[in-house]
Amino acid sequence: MAKISALELGATLFTPASNKNLTSILDKKKYTYLRSVVVDFEDGLEYLEYEKYFNNFNTILQSLKKVSLFRFIRVRNIASLKKFLLLKNIQKIDGFILPKFSLNNCDEYLSLLKDTSFSFMPSIETTELFDISKLLILKDKLLPFKDKIPCIRFGLEDMLKMLSLRTTKEVNVYDMLVPSSVMSNMLSSFKPFSFEVSSGVYRFFKDDSGFKKDLLRSIDEGFCSKTVIHPNQVKLYEECMKVEQKNFSEAKKILNSSKVVFSQDSAMSETLTQSAWATNIVKRGEIYGIA
Repeated sequence: MAKISALELGATLFTPASNKNLTSILDKKKYTYLRSVVVDFEDGLEYLEYEKYFNNFNTILQSLKKVSLFRFIRVRNIASLKKFLLLKNIQKIDGFILPKFSLNNCDEYLSLLKDTSFSFMPSIETTELFDISKLLILKDKLLPFKDKIPCIRFGLEDMLKMLSLRTTKEVNVYDMLVPSSVMSNMLSSFKPFSFEVSSGVYRFFKDDSGFKKDLLRSIDEGFCSKTVIHPNQVKLYEECMKVEQKNFSEAKKILNSSKVVFSQDSAMSETLTQSAWATNIVKRGEIYGIA
């Protein structure tokens, strides 16, 4: 299976396994603009409903057709992952979200997936979020699997829960002292080692301006992809990911220049130090278009 990039994921819609429209979503008949979807068997599902919807999903799997949609399952735990891996047609999905990924369970999670073709996204949701030394140990554990990992995810709501906090429309999470520090540590622990990190959920699904503000800040900070909980947020994401013509043109010049240093728009451009930024801008423009 070819490596999936975080840019290709776009906005990843999390939907509970109990969703009555699950078949049409996975077949891309509903939300035809969707790039990636996660069927949630963890927080989005009542514990007593698990077996019912596991069996329902197994039935859906039999008739699932290949479409231009990345399909992931958010398992409940290690036992749940083992059960999904045994399903006859499980190769029809692209991979798994590994919830509560921590130093306590990472080795077993990774051992289950190391000899498979599945992509996977660890979701760090426990106290490791507050300890950069532990994040760096997790990074080292994940380095051998880098080609299987589109991006690292983190539990924004889980993090806020541990701090007894909740976001509001008026106060952006990036302006909250400890949450912003945690998100900074996620980026600094993983991005320098060629991992992408997905930005957290924006829980107000009817607040378009707030969502855009949150998303644009996450893009500026270096996050790639985003967890969304409502299909309307996907369209907003697609619009915000378009690249300004000025940035696209400057990025192309950086990648195509034979000079090490040159002037653009009264500013210095360096091919060595700015090529990573330029590559990302050009890829974004090719996938999402020019604003």
